[in-house]
Amino acid sequence: DLGYGDVSAYGGRDFTTPHLDALAAAGVRFSSAYVAAPVCGPSRAGLLTGRHPSRILSFFGNPPPGSTLGVPPELPLLSNHLQRAGYRTAALGKWHLGETDRHHPLARGFDEFYGFLSGMHSYTQTDDPRWGPILRGRQREELRQYLTFALADEACAFVLRERREPFFLYLAFNAPHAPMEAPDDYLAKVAHLPAGMRRTNAAMNLALDDAVGRVMAA
Repeated sequence: DLGYGDVSAYGGRDFTTPHLDALAAAGVRFSSAYVAAPVCGPSRAGLLTGRHPSRILSFFGNPPPGSTLGVPPELPLLSNHLQRAGYRTAALGKWHLGETDRHHPLARGFDEFYGFLSGMHSYTQTDDPRWGPILRGRQREELRQYLTFALADEACAFVLRERREPFFLYLAFNAPHAPMEAPDDYLAKVAHLPAGMRRTNAAMNLALDDAVGRVMAA
């Protein structure tokens, strides 16, 4: 849900994203790229399996909350291959590849999981009334700060803890996906924009940019 024009490296002018820009400057900048699907769950399935979603999924679009659908467990994910190769693996943030025990990240090649299993989640509440709780592993975990920053802290801790051995960190920030919720201090940084969804989206993107910076510094 991040628009390419919201990143200043791609021409965004309403606000700056220095940490995302640094990734663009130091890495590969894609100016004509495509994803395997235009929506979340199937696109993630393509990313982690290396296969086209239409060939492996029994559903179109995203499975609804509470669904028993997901990526077929017999299909290995990138995490399975790396775990077998001796990597320490972690999935943080949004999963949306299946909510049942057999679809759970801990059953799909990840040693650790912190985040939520469904398609979206409140940024401020532990228990989202529609989309379920924040989990550590399979247990409910209290959310004590803005979710974007909680994910960044978890990522930094994992990197510092595992830095001496090979690791694979799948860090799936949900920002700036709905629900549209941003910290007040970040909303103040984009007060020059019209009030409403655009300002909130910009504030969420600024928070995401800072979170990426913290992870890269770690």
